[in-house]
Amino acid sequence: MVRSKSAKRFERLAHTVMILVTICIVLPFILLFMSSITSESALVRDGYSFFPKEFSIHAYKLSGIMLQMYSGHMELQYWSL
Repeated sequence: MVRSKSAKRFERLAHTVMILVTICIVLPFILLFMSSITSESALVRDGYSFFPKEFSIHAYKLSGIMLQMYSGHMELQYWSL
């Protein structure tokens, strides 16, 4: 199938727009993840960055503890019925 120049130009423009939209949608999630593995003191001192200066998984340790506490709470509710 032979496409005209205007169809090819539109296709390139459409691809470029979709790539830019995809980048705009994905970048905030990457920044969110990078900030979640940055130490709290580095966030306060340096602000948010795609390349953190200090790594910390403290937030994930806390979420694991909270998950264990929540699951234990649910078991207590189940057994108290």
